[in-house]
Amino acid sequence: MVVTIHRGPTPRLEELKISATPAIIVGDLVRIMGVCPDRETVVAALRECGIM
Repeated sequence: MVVTIHRGPTPRLEELKISATPAIIVGDLVRIMGVCPDRETVVAALRECGIM
């Protein structure tokens, strides 16, 4: 698994239309924006993408 942290505007965030932080992108399929998710939400997102 690769974790990439971006600070400030980047072309990739604009491409994904991320307008709020924090934001989590998992496999370009799941986006969590504007909230710090709890552990269960992150695990569910990873499972949905087949990572866990």
